[in-house]
Amino acid sequence: MPLNQLVSQLNEFQPDRLVSYSSAIAELCNEALAGRLDVQLNRIMSNSEPLSSDTRQKALAIWGINIHNSWGSVELGVAGMEGQDFDGIILGEDFHIIEAVDSSGNIIESGEADHMLVTRLFGTTMPLIRYKMTDSPTIEWKLDASEAPAYRRITQLHGRSDVWFYYSIPCVQNQNEQVKIHPMAFRQVLGQYSEIHEYQVRQTVNGADIDLLINDDADLDPITIHQIEEKLSDKLVKLGLRESTANVQVAVVEKLNRHP
Repeated sequence: MPLNQLVSQLNEFQPDRLVSYSSAIAELCNEALAGRLDVQLNRIMSNSEPLSSDTRQKALAIWGINIHNSWGSVELGVAGMEGQDFDGIILGEDFHIIEAVDSSGNIIESGEADHMLVTRLFGTTMPLIRYKMTDSPTIEWKLDASEAPAYRRITQLHGRSDVWFYYSIPCVQNQNEQVKIHPMAFRQVLGQYSEIHEYQVRQTVNGADIDLLINDDADLDPITIHQIEEKLSDKLVKLGLRESTANVQVAVVEKLNRHP
């Protein structure tokens, strides 16, 4: 559904609760800030995608409420939810066995995981045993938490481990080092510009080519585009690319090329 049509229907329906992907919530926040979306929300819940701090701050500024982030899937249902302290997604380990696995294939109790293996302890028609979830979370214990101190929680959700960009960096003795960068690294920069409506990132050998769709009433001058390129290049260097070769090219387009 086109965004303008969605906004029109929300204005007509006047919901007091919103449950959606975090990227869609970010778009609706932008619509509210622009004055096109006019609803009074009492609760917002996000799922399925990493939730940026920028989107949280926008929701707080617009509606005066924080976003309850959650984790799960169609197969598992909701397997974790933030409480009122908003200090991480509390994992429902009384009805799931959740095994965090690092990039070497080791089961870890806490820390940064490459993926998750989840066994569902309910629903016997189609049992799920060590079902692989490619989400890459950081998991922590917070034994001093006021809410659910006996449960682990996801303090950061990095996205899916099967969508990383992999770069090959030449090293000494003709050896190459592999650097992996998650697409959210681009979002962290591009999401700062309210003029950008959509974008498409294409990996290149030393960085990325990025096409931008901007809002009808917006404008990005060449100086701003150059600043975006510099910020993105600096971001990639901080994440492991070489400063001498890291390159990002940004262009404003009228239409994004999409797969059929």
